[in-house]
Amino acid sequence: MRSLAAGLAVPCLLLLGACGGQVVSIDWVNFVQLNGITYLAFAHAGPNAPALGSQVGVTKRKLADNETDPSYRLQDGDAAFLEAGTPIFALAGYRSTFRVAATLGGALTIYEADTNPKASTGADLMDLAGKVDYIAIESTQDNSELAAIRDPAAVGRLVDIIQGSPVDQTLQPPADATQYSIAFHFRDGTQSLRAWWPSSGELSRGIITSSEFGQIMLAALPPLQPEPPAVALPG
Repeated sequence: MRSLAAGLAVPCLLLLGACGGQVVSIDWVNFVQLNGITYLAFAHAGPNAPALGSQVGVTKRKLADNETDPSYRLQDGDAAFLEAGTPIFALAGYRSTFRVAATLGGALTIYEADTNPKASTGADLMDLAGKVDYIAIESTQDNSELAAIRDPAAVGRLVDIIQGSPVDQTLQPPADATQYSIAFHFRDGTQSLRAWWPSSGELSRGIITSSEFGQIMLAALPPLQPEPPAVALPG
């Protein structure tokens, strides 16, 4: 399971249709809301999962199959697919404002903060300092790795920029802008995948990085290859 936290507005749902008096069908995004923060499922934790920390909450209501009102406003304890009463845990080594975990379908799933009304800097959304081994730039088309930044000084500088960057979660990235997937590979073997738009500097969701961040990232990419010359066909 691999997903890209590119930014979803609250409530985290997709409407499949309600016309001609038909009942609205809701395709829920896998989320949980706790202490005002909406977390999106990122991945099954796998064998390298960090140890569970203390319990930080419990779900109160499963919305899938139970909520059909498209104007419903999320409440603390709501979850898309977690059954009511599911315990939510912190992950050892990470702030719970960034990552929590819960068991879904028999597998431990990591959830990462998407929306936090109290976030003012990147550090309020992502807990990266001292944890990132390397940063990869991936294609949004096929998830192929385009470049990897492994120099510790460069990685540290990029992390510092993200942690200190301002946050504006009201922004909507332009649909036609160039977009990359940025994979933060953590030293514990897990990773976090975020969308990044060079034109605006936004790292999802709503972290407005500096021009220096963009320069370092783009400089790591291989140069564009020129188009091969056209070959004139006989006749």
